[in-house]
Amino acid sequence: MKIGVVAGNLDPRIGGGARFCREILTELIGRSRSEKHEWVIFGEGRKEARLPESTAFRWKKVPGKNLGEHLFSRELNILAREVDKERCSLVWFVGGGGFPDPVSCPYLATVWDIQHRTHPYLPEMQEGEEWAYREKKTAPFLRQAAGIIVGTREGAGEIRNFYGISEDRMLFLPHPAPQGFSGVRTEVHPPFFLYPANFWPHKNHATLVRALALLKRREVGLVFTGEGKNRSFLQNLVGRLGLEERVKFVGHVDDQELSRLYLSATALVYGSLSGPENLPPLEAMAAGCPVLNSDFPGAREQLGEAALFVPPLDPTAWAAAMEEVLKAAGGGSIATRVGQGRRLVQNRTPASYVDGVLKWIEGFGATCSLWA
Repeated sequence: MKIGVVAGNLDPRIGGGARFCREILTELIGRSRSEKHEWVIFGEGRKEARLPESTAFRWKKVPGKNLGEHLFSRELNILAREVDKERCSLVWFVGGGGFPDPVSCPYLATVWDIQHRTHPYLPEMQEGEEWAYREKKTAPFLRQAAGIIVGTREGAGEIRNFYGISEDRMLFLPHPAPQGFSGVRTEVHPPFFLYPANFWPHKNHATLVRALALLKRREVGLVFTGEGKNRSFLQNLVGRLGLEERVKFVGHVDDQELSRLYLSATALVYGSLSGPENLPPLEAMAAGCPVLNSDFPGAREQLGEAALFVPPLDPTAWAAAMEEVLKAAGGGSIATRVGQGRRLVQNRTPASYVDGVLKWIEGFGATCSLWA
């Protein structure tokens, strides 16, 4: 059986999503048993992403539209055309971001969130007809999928409620913990809280800034990594609250620097308004960094007792949670949660994720054998 794999966005500047795709592809390519199939990976950036080579996996770049296609064929589905040329029996879309078009053979879709449905009122969903664009793409893509990978029952329920898709077509595979973040914790002074997230309103940086202003310990800082349109608003808010010396905007950082930040931060403050899954809490847990996480639907299902949950839009509650971690000094219930986090990520590996996908593919192979 020839299986197509749509690599997803491998650009490290997009953050955890690119890391997810790189690690899953690395694990898949490294499987000797995968050679029983013929594989073609649709994507680009293999060398930049430092992905391994294998004779069982052939890479194919999906070409862009030429001028005539741009002018006269705006809806042309180039990926579907390339899949047809390769005569793929099945396609797996590895990444859960973006809004691909359906292809003409059965396919397995990965879904990280359907935020335009859960939070349609946010600016990032309203500007430039973004909501209509996402819905136009997402609805047919999910409804035509042979299978849909989701990480939580909450996520499955959202897909069922918004698109009427039975859970019989869903494959439950929790996010694997990103690799390379374990190490020896170091104590730094002054202490700081870390939030690695691009500056979209739904990431809720502003509430964390307001919480910092409420802390009794005035030397404590907050470090933001990432970029985005909302940065200027946040910088103005920081200025109005007199926090210029305590809030650091460090831009995009590579994995090595991000690991160093996790290993020295007092805690991760993951303020996002939505999930139902996210990768930074797993990265922090792998580093033994305490996790303060927004209590959005799905968060407790993903993280269990390994995180301290906070009402997303309550600065006072965030400040209290931050004070609790500062007072704990690595002991008490916070240390217990850190231990639970380390155990949780040990069981969430790229290997177990790929095992689940390959098992689904083998099971679906019987259906693919019903036609030429």
